[in-house]
Amino acid sequence: GAGGLFRTGAPVLPSARHRRAGPVPGGGRRRRPGSGARATREPPSGDAAVALNAPIQVPCPWHREEMQRLLEQHAQGRLPHALLLAGAAGSGKFRLAQSLAQALLCENPSAGLACGQCHGCHLSAAGPHPDAHTLVPEGTSLGIKIDQVRRLVEFGTRTAQYNGARVALIAPAEGLNRSAQNALLKTLEEPGRGLVLILVSHQPSLLL
Repeated sequence: GAGGLFRTGAPVLPSARHRRAGPVPGGGRRRRPGSGARATREPPSGDAAVALNAPIQVPCPWHREEMQRLLEQHAQGRLPHALLLAGAAGSGKFRLAQSLAQALLCENPSAGLACGQCHGCHLSAAGPHPDAHTLVPEGTSLGIKIDQVRRLVEFGTRTAQYNGARVALIAPAEGLNRSAQNALLKTLEEPGRGLVLILVSHQPSLLL
């Protein structure tokens, strides 16, 4: 929709399956999930589950250019404080989000990846990094509860403990019900210093 979560102007990355994806808006475009996507909300699975358990993530090959572009924007101080990675389920979005989060927390990112050697990377590998917060459905729930969002909002008010960057990852963003999305709006519109929010969505049309 035009309001709600999109009032921040969060850029939407092209579908993960498109190797020659266009640039991130403005200059980019939004792609909808595949026509076979189900209307039900799904917790992270497949590549998402792998990403949650891997020490240091590397994006899928078709995401390397997008990853490099985002890190260049970060180095130039132009990275938006909110990013929406939208595309079909199982297309590598969560893996890209995890890799980007680790690179933002890395002290010496190289060639579009976290170095895997610095203190920040060691913290990411040991997990959870104190300057990172991941919001996914808990237990058997298919949704993200408002109490989880409140914890994220509280995280957003803290000061970074290490290199100044803080990252919050939300997947799937459509797992936020209306109340949870509303609770997140202020953080999206007025993030704390150095905070980057990465939202992963199979069905962005379900967002406010």
